[in-house]
Amino acid sequence: MLTTLLPARVDDVLELDELWSFFHKRDNKLWNWIALCRRTRQVVAYVCGNRDSEACSGQ
Repeated sequence: MLTTLLPARVDDVLELDELWSFFHKRDNKLWNWIALCRRTRQVVAYVCGNRDSEACSGQ
């Protein structure tokens, strides 16, 4: 991924988006957290997990 990302600039802003889905059945909720660079619209990071602060921060 590092070879395909455009170089970061000091004024770059990241946007965090969350998408809900389910795995096999509706009881298994899965949240996809995606960080996008506002300038380039590239996905710079993503995490799949629960909808809590731990998953959101990627830890």
